[in-house]
Amino acid sequence: MGERRLPVHKKELVIADGEYKDWTFTAVTNPPLGVIENLAARELKQVVEGLARIIVAWDFGDENGDPLGVPSQENIRKLPVDLIAAISETYVKNISTLPQQ
Repeated sequence: MGERRLPVHKKELVIADGEYKDWTFTAVTNPPLGVIENLAARELKQVVEGLARIIVAWDFGDENGDPLGVPSQENIRKLPVDLIAAISETYVKNISTLPQQ
């Protein structure tokens, strides 16, 4: 029997409202349970770790318009807290409404 790998589902998500309306990012929509536990944690460090594991691409730039580079813990820490909240809210809303596959 060949090697079996867990499928990885990704989806481009769009922030629906607020100051970051129409900003997009691509996220894994079926992460391991440990990642979801990180996102649900109260400690910001754990949330950042979780976001770094689910966000695979974004079109974000810094205050000068320079690209932030690939999503990583280091680059997520460069984001303002309200953007992190908008990303988290968008993610939670979207993964809870995805059709079952």
